[in-house]
Amino acid sequence: MKKILYFVPHQDDELLGYGLDIAMETKINCENVYVYLCTDGSSSGVRRMLCDNNEECFIHQGKHQYKLGREEFSKARDREFVLSLVALGVKKENIKIYEDRAVDGSLTFDYALKKMREEINLSGSPDEISIRAYAPYRKKPQQTDHSRLGLAAIELFENNEVGEIKLIVENPELDFSVTDFPQHHFSKISFDDDAKVKIINACKAYRIWEPENGFYAIGYHSVYGEFVNYLTFPDMYAIIKSK
Repeated sequence: MKKILYFVPHQDDELLGYGLDIAMETKINCENVYVYLCTDGSSSGVRRMLCDNNEECFIHQGKHQYKLGREEFSKARDREFVLSLVALGVKKENIKIYEDRAVDGSLTFDYALKKMREEINLSGSPDEISIRAYAPYRKKPQQTDHSRLGLAAIELFENNEVGEIKLIVENPELDFSVTDFPQHHFSKISFDDDAKVKIINACKAYRIWEPENGFYAIGYHSVYGEFVNYLTFPDMYAIIKSK
């Protein structure tokens, strides 16, 4: 059975991007699902909103004045990330947050390639590994942290260093047409009611408001609309390439 390696650019992408796919894979075999966080997520504008009393919080209808440095803010995001993945069915010991991760917004293609190769070498036969990343094909501007992970996965596949890649398409109904890339094999991501329950529970990790315990609902403050839309369970697509 394949080992499934998810490379995540930022905290919340494991849910808003890969969530349905992870929920279904952990149902098949949670032992073989691994998740790697590649950036610190520290550049989010939410940190300014939490720390700067000149910026009003639209959720709490007021102003916050917490003292959160970049590192502490990043760790707060990590807490949400881990809780989300556990709700999706991933084993804690299969979650890795890189100590040398990139600063949010500065993930390079070389870094992505290096990390993927390291994990392939640790995971056994390349033919028995499937790498999951974002599809780097958006018509609208895409965050470079997202696209470089996808480009690195493609490079490894084309060099026969991995047996399969599955590239998750972002917002297909808004800015992507499956007919634009007829040379690729597209697949709708299937999901069931169990996966929906996992998604609902994972979303709760990003709305925990317990500042005294280091939880600041960063995900919901950051992309509230995306969480709301995600819970409608729209059709999601992936590009799959297998040997």
